[in-house]
Amino acid sequence: MLTQTAMNHPIVHFDIPAKNIKRAQKFYEALFGWHFHKMAFGVDYWSINVLPESKKQTNAGISVQGGMTPRFEESQRMVVYVLVESVDEYIVKTVKLGGKVLVPRTKVPHKGFFSYCEDTEGNMFALWEEAA
Repeated sequence: MLTQTAMNHPIVHFDIPAKNIKRAQKFYEALFGWHFHKMAFGVDYWSINVLPESKKQTNAGISVQGGMTPRFEESQRMVVYVLVESVDEYIVKTVKLGGKVLVPRTKVPHKGFFSYCEDTEGNMFALWEEAA
């Protein structure tokens, strides 16, 4: 469910692609104290625990989470996920405003739906809709 916050559509997740997962994890652990946990999705994916257990919520009341994946293309960059009420509605808005849809609405079992899009300046971002 979309939570009413000071910012209507907050960033709720980010993914970091890495050519060398162990090296990248070591870097972020040393730099920010982040911890990584291998997920059981059937693909190489590590969740990133960016906040101590006592501070799982941001000031806006939305939990910010991260993940790390292998870099599949040299041009692949970090992507942020923006919480929306409906991925389908925001895909339409994105295109209407001059953006592009790179990956259509995709289901993440038991979690929600996402779509990768591109803004008018060539920056990739993701739309995120939580499962009902």
